Order: sequence, then structure tokens, then C-alpha cells
Amino acid sequence: MAVNGKRMGRGAAVANALAWAGLIILLAFAFALVDRFGFAGMLLLGLATALVGVSAELHEETPSGHVAALRGQRAARESETVEEQASRRHAHQAFLTPLRFYRWCGMALIGFGLTGTMWQLFGAG
Repeated sequence: MAVNGKRMGRGAAVANALAWAGLIILLAFAFALVDRFGFAGMLLLGLATALVGVSAELHEETPSGHVAALRGQRAARESETVEEQASRRHAHQAFLTPLRFYRWCGMALIGFGLTGTMWQLFGAG
């Protein structure tokens, strides 16, 4: 199998297939949740999506909470060269970009779910 003009190894192809299978299972769960609970299900799905995005964004560079780990991380950053700092910032930005997208998707689902729930409760009654 080729991706972006490069041939994937067997392990990468299996991992890619497992990721797609997981995504399909999550989509089926999301559709079942929205089908079962209506707009309230969409609201719950949006809350979960936004929570995961915000949590991952906040805890991406947080050490275990142990003081020694925090000191070690700080000492390693102080001894970095300018190129290493730029590389770390670039990797951090590449990590945050999809998280922001998913967080805003969660916010949109919250908005649609809340609007639809209010419409069902007050507008269609």
C-alpha cells in the first residue's frame, strides 16, 4: 500500500487498518448515541470531544507531577540550543493544531446539541 508516494511497511498497514476500524467503531457509537438520545446525545458527544481536546492540550507537556521530574525537564530546556528550542516549538505547534480543530468540533456539537435540545423542549412542545 502506498501513502503520499511512499510504500508502507506491513506493520504500518496493520496499524492503519486498526486505526480505521477503531474510527468506524467510534462513529457507530456516536450515531447510536445521537439516535438514542437525540440532540441531548449530540450535546454529550460534544462535551466528551471538547473535554478530550482540552485535556490533551493542557497535559501535553506536564510531567508526572513529581518535583524531580519537573526540575529535570526545566534543566533540559535551559540547556537547549536555539535550534532545539525551535524544533520543540514546531513539534508543539504541530501537536496543538489538530487538538484545536477537535476542540472546536466539540464546541460546535455542544452548540447544535444545546440548540436542538432547547428547540425540542420549548419550541416544538
